[in-house]
Amino acid sequence: MTPRTVLSLITFSLLTCSLLYCQSKKLPAFPEVSADDRWARAQNHADVFYVAGIGYAKSIGRTPNDFFRYCVKTFAPSWGKPDSVKPIQFLRGMQRSLLAFSDWKFELIDYREDRVTGRFSRPYVSRLFATNASFYGVTLDEYEAGLRTFHRGLCDYLHLKYEDKVERDWITFTISKK
Repeated sequence: MTPRTVLSLITFSLLTCSLLYCQSKKLPAFPEVSADDRWARAQNHADVFYVAGIGYAKSIGRTPNDFFRYCVKTFAPSWGKPDSVKPIQFLRGMQRSLLAFSDWKFELIDYREDRVTGRFSRPYVSRLFATNASFYGVTLDEYEAGLRTFHRGLCDYLHLKYEDKVERDWITFTISKK
């Protein structure tokens, strides 16, 4: 045998042994996670990213509403062309967006072709602000102003009008044609 052949056989043997060792090595397993735990974790991530946007805007000398106006500019075209969405369609879109939060309730109160009234719960108050006046430096007022700015901005883009008011555990809103 040539030295090259011997070296090749030794290299092959070492690689084979290391592969067999790696295959037999027991690695720690990840814990099983329930669907409810996954849902709660995703909800927490959504909360954190929401307030991170507000916090970033504040850190560069902008307002929380500046961040949400940017979000409107980014996402409004995905809702359709101006004048292409009826109030009830916008309400359904809001409801679909809020489905990402398992504890958010959404209700239709009144419906007419040119106007809808609904309400959604405020579970984030107890979830994020129950023990502190702020969540990662964001206040409840800033959080809700962001929701309002986003909804109004989308409605403005679509030539709709959005109005809301806080009523205890709910935000009641009206969406109408301009």
